[in-house]
Amino acid sequence: MSTAHDWVDDKRHLRNLLEESKEINKVLAPLVEAGVLDVLPPIHNATVDDVVEAFREHRYRGRTRIFHFGGHASGSKLMFEDVVGAQTGAHASGLAGYLGRQRGLPVRDQ
Repeated sequence: MSTAHDWVDDKRHLRNLLEESKEINKVLAPLVEAGVLDVLPPIHNATVDDVVEAFREHRYRGRTRIFHFGGHASGSKLMFEDVVGAQTGAHASGLAGYLGRQRGLPVRDQ
């Protein structure tokens, strides 16, 4: 799971992202405890590079089944941060294409 900021709020965070992360972990906990699922730690204040690096990490490579993004988006971009914390957009088609090439990860719109 990765989360990104709200650039309208002076604290630059979507208020419910932490709660959303907790709820997702709570729902997945029985599967983790049963050894059926491993969960990558959440990537807060995510950059595009952070997401790509997570998919390239050896122990998760080819094993990712769920990717959840909590953050802002337009009709064509997911909004991330850059290395200095400024807003930057990742074109949905490029990121979706990358995610679509990940073995075992079904890509769907919600």
